[in-house]
Order: sequence, then structure tokens, then C-alpha cells
Amino acid sequence: MNEQSPIKTPVRTISNVPDGMQPMALAKLVEDRIKAAPDDPASVVFVARDGRRLQRMAEILGAMLPGHTILTLPAWDSLPYDRVSPNNVTLAARMNTLAALTSGAKGAVVLTAVNAFIQKLPPRDVVGKMSFSAAVGRVVDSEKLIAWASNNGYLRVPTVRESGEYAVRGGLVDLYPASAEAPLRFDFFGSQLETIRTFDPDSQRTTGTLKRIDLTPMSEVVLTEETIRRFRQNYTAAFGGNTVDDTLYASVSGGSRYSGTEHWLPFFYEHMDRLADYVGDAPFVFDDQVKEAFADRAGQIADYYEARETARLAPPVAGAGAPYKPIKPELLYDIDVEPTELAGTTVIQFSPFLSPQTRKGDDAGVALPQALPPSASPPTSTCSRP
Repeated sequence: MNEQSPIKTPVRTISNVPDGMQPMALAKLVEDRIKAAPDDPASVVFVARDGRRLQRMAEILGAMLPGHTILTLPAWDSLPYDRVSPNNVTLAARMNTLAALTSGAKGAVVLTAVNAFIQKLPPRDVVGKMSFSAAVGRVVDSEKLIAWASNNGYLRVPTVRESGEYAVRGGLVDLYPASAEAPLRFDFFGSQLETIRTFDPDSQRTTGTLKRIDLTPMSEVVLTEETIRRFRQNYTAAFGGNTVDDTLYASVSGGSRYSGTEHWLPFFYEHMDRLADYVGDAPFVFDDQVKEAFADRAGQIADYYEARETARLAPPVAGAGAPYKPIKPELLYDIDVEPTELAGTTVIQFSPFLSPQTRKGDDAGVALPQALPPSASPPTSTCSRP
């Protein structure tokens, strides 16, 4: 697998940005950036120090910049080296953002958090090929839709009732995308797609119709002959050829998904990319205390790896099956670099402090005196765990 070398980038500090002022300061940067480069796939990337601040920024910025595309890249809601996969909603949000960035989204604001930023991503060119688009009245191969759903993390069931499921009944294909409010029913007549309907998963009755749909995968792991072959090669090269009782290896080899497969993500691809590979020349804006949060996460990843590796090398226990085999941290995470080294060509750091050396144009208190009156309280919000 190819490794990329981080590039050291000069950092511009915007001072006098206390808590509550970040959305206003970021909104100004977004507007300035769009005026300067309206055709860029992303206008600004903001890296919050945790998931709560990411969600709060998304809520406030959405209200401050109506009409602007706000994309979020949340972190997996599972621990490093976990035995379970991230939930479908989190994976769908991530894949929707990555797919949008590969499909020519213009002027989008990308919001992420340290726990997501430190983690490498599927290759940009692969993600660009992982979507499926269909329009009513057009020639659409139903078998390609079925194969796409199977390869991209959807579970085949007799009746679709929950997100991440699909079903096939004659000329009908039902599919429930994780990011959709309702499942979809594709009605084919021969090779032509006659209708796309939404339906109630409980009653199975139609609730609406669509003219076209753009689908994104349920998982960052796509199972094809090529990715399965690459996984098998990388897995045995890293851990040896003894795969007896190894349910992960057996499941993937058989083309089936196994809970937690995402934690071996680099084994499926020739190389991994970073967020900077998706966003062109968009500037990266770092929240206050990102460096400290990044170091904490890197330490946590290393600790979890050491615990898993110690257990793997311990004497085997009869009847326990194959031990958990953790990939090396540097394959999936950037733990030995500064966060600014993972950004693009322009890096901006928000700071709550005002230095005597701060230039007037980099003093947010001067640039945005009317954004938040001294007597006003910043908006508050609640959100789920990061």
C-alpha cells in the first residue's frame, strides 16, 4: 500500500475568536473564499476538536449561510480496533459527503472533527465509482442495481423494513438507504425503470414518487472480487497463512460482511487517501485546541492497538477461536504527524487570544464587531455522542 508524505504548511492565525464566535468567523471566511474561487469543489474545511462542536457548527452555520451546501464528515462512532462496525447513519453521512466531493460539488463547506480527520479514507477514485444513479423512463439494468446493493453493504431480506436492507420480488427491487427518510421501490418493466416510489416500511404502502435517485454505499468497504483478493493477500501477509477458525477471514473470503470489517479498511484498497485529497485547494480551518485533541486521539489509538496486539500474541486459549488481529495504526490513522501537516496548501488556526503581533486583518474582533453583540449569548444545541 502506498504511503503519502505529509507536507508542512504555513499557518495563519486568526486571533480573538472566543467560544461562540467560531461560526461567525468561519462564515466570513466562507463568503470570502467563494468570491475568490467559486468553482472549487470545497470552499472551506473546518476541523472541530470534537463531535459536539462539529454538530453545533453545522447547525449554526446552516442558519447563517442559507443556500450554501454544508457537508459533514463525522467520525466513526466505534472505538479504534472495535469488534463492531460504525452505525449505518454515521457511515451514510460519511459516504454522502465523500461522494458529493467526488461528483463536482461546488462551494461546499466541509465540517469534520479531529477523530475523523486523523483517520484515512477510501481512495477518491474508488469512491467516485461507488455511487449508483437511476432515472425514471431510462434504461436501467436491475441486475446491476442488485449487485451494487450487495457489494456496497446492503443486506438482502424477504421484506425491507430497516435501513441498509434490500429485497427483490420479480420486477420490483426495494432498497432502504441509511440517509433516506423512507425506503425506495424500483419498478422495472424489462430493462426500463418505470417508477421510483417511496413506501412505508410497516404497511408497505406507497407514500410518494421520485423522478431520479443518486445512491451512495452503506459502507466504506466495497466487496468485489478485486477487493476481496487484495484483503486476503494483505491479511495473510500481515498475520500469516493460518486462518483456521478466523471468522473475519472466512466471511470476507466468501463475499459476506462481518461486524467490524471496517477496522481492516486499508487491506481492501491499493492505497488510502486523506481529506485533503478530496477538497482541492480549499483552506483548512482549525478549531482551538485541535492540536491537543489530535495528540489525545493518537495516544488512545496507540493504547488500543497495544492492548489488541498483546492479546493476539498471548498463549492461545482452547476453544476461543482465532484472536483479534489488529492492523498497524499507521495504515488507518495518521498518528505521528502534526494535524496541520494533513491539510492542503492553506491552513488557518482559530485562537481565542489576541497577540500584540496580530495583524488587523487577522483580528476577528475587529473584522466582525457586529456579528455577536456583547450582551448576546451564542446559540446552544445538543447532539449525540461524537
